[in-house]
Amino acid sequence: MKIAANVLVAMATVDGRVAAEAVAMLVGAGDGDSAPRFAAAIDAERAPGRNALVSAFHADPAGTHLWLVDPDLVLPRDALRRLLAHGRDVVALPVALPGATVSGEPRFDLGPLVGEDGALFVHERASAAAMLLSRAAVDALVDDAKRDGRVYAADVPLVGSDGVAATAVHYECFRPQARDGAWLADDVPACAALRRAGFAIHVDATIVAHRRACAVG
Repeated sequence: MKIAANVLVAMATVDGRVAAEAVAMLVGAGDGDSAPRFAAAIDAERAPGRNALVSAFHADPAGTHLWLVDPDLVLPRDALRRLLAHGRDVVALPVALPGATVSGEPRFDLGPLVGEDGALFVHERASAAAMLLSRAAVDALVDDAKRDGRVYAADVPLVGSDGVAATAVHYECFRPQARDGAWLADDVPACAALRRAGFAIHVDATIVAHRRACAVG
């Protein structure tokens, strides 16, 4: 299967480093005839970096898909092609969390399960650490930010391959939130905005992502 026309692989890194496994995954992401573009945003916090990447993708009308993937994840080389093959606007991966449940089962960074869609599960929330978004889904996130006035001057460095340019403004699509005395991950409001816009949060449980310390500067 050929990669859809114009995919931007976007990594938000807090220290500018990318794990060797992530580099290998990116090298293997193409199919010989096409390859995704790559961009990285460097900031002390992950959410502003993700917002910079979403904003850069939104500003480029030629982009068809944005793949947010953290630089410390270990994934199969064909992960991107497998996600694209589902043809969904939002599809993510289960990201393994440290430790296990009381019964010894692994834990994953996912919200409650709310249904199934063919071979995919539908969750209330999925981690933005490995999430593929269509153009329509990204536009919905940006529109939601605009309605709330969550627009600010660009303040996060962005580097990338040809055609990936920094923008003058950023949209706060990803933001940590406090609720009932606890902090919620930055993807919680983003997934809520996607659901309000009519997008289901699909998860491919056949591809599991693991974190590893970054070794490549």
